Amino acid sequence: EPVQEWGEEHEEGAVFGITLRREPVQQSADPTEAFVQYRTCKVRRLKAATLDKLVNHLLDPCCQEQDYGRILLSTYRTFTSSNILIEMLFQ
Repeated sequence: EPVQEWGEEHEEGAVFGITLRREPVQQSADPTEAFVQYRTCKVRRLKAATLDKLVNHLLDPCCQEQDYGRILLSTYRTFTSSNILIEMLFQ
């Protein structure tokens, strides 16, 4: 299976879900080579965090989660106000 749930990593104020994803490596141009090599990529997804960590993760250019911003902006009202979130974004 190309995707495997691996577990969790805990950092101060945050919990990340870890998934291992298998991706094929660029194959040789030689047609006589009949094998496929794979590499394993570790993918971290933020599962729980303090509000500071949530905002920092949103602004992190290294964030691997393409849908994180959309998810945060559609759910933040359950744990903070618009004013507080906007203040934190512009600090």
